[in-house]
Amino acid sequence: MRITELELACRDPDSQRRFYVGGLGLPLLDSTATSFTVQVGHTRLNFQQRPEMQGAYHFAFNIPENQLAAAKHWIQERATLLQEDGNDEFSANPDWNAQMFYFCDADGNVLECIARHRLTNTSDQAFGPESLLSVSEIGYAVEDVAQSAAGLQQQLGLDVFGTASNAFTPLGDDEGLLIVVKLGRAWFPTRQAAQRLPVTLTLQTRSSSSAQRIDLF
Repeated sequence: MRITELELACRDPDSQRRFYVGGLGLPLLDSTATSFTVQVGHTRLNFQQRPEMQGAYHFAFNIPENQLAAAKHWIQERATLLQEDGNDEFSANPDWNAQMFYFCDADGNVLECIARHRLTNTSDQAFGPESLLSVSEIGYAVEDVAQSAAGLQQQLGLDVFGTASNAFTPLGDDEGLLIVVKLGRAWFPTRQAAQRLPVTLTLQTRSSSSAQRIDLF
């Protein structure tokens, strides 16, 4: 599954624009007083102002699977890495075969850079904005994880990725995942509780020849 477009809300588009364009150096595709769009690899990432918004999103960027250390160094010059028990680098369970680290954007969203070792995307180029290959995960908080995940599987033809539970069920594959979680579950490695927030995304799945646009809230 590929996430080709992701539309999210934000409290302060000016600060977010400075972070993504000025800090991360992502190409700016469109900008107004209340919104902007940047290109992240094959994903268009759009933010629309909602000053009343509460909570934070979680989403992830795929990076070349051999460049976790280079990515950490590059991000550390632009943001503070998040830690748990003194660690700022983590390994997923064996089902995922991946390593990752986390940081926040200007709006407090919990971002992740993830090196997925099953993907053949190694690079010998210096790490930079173009090394953020895509948005490959978006978190989606719901009351009933099993029911919501089953509905999305039927609607989109997605498989469970790894292990499912009543609190956390990922749907998709290494290229793109919907992370269905229980409302109130903390976004790792923070204490930020997952909230029901507006998400619109355009997906390209193996089971469909055309892109699918869905609103998750």
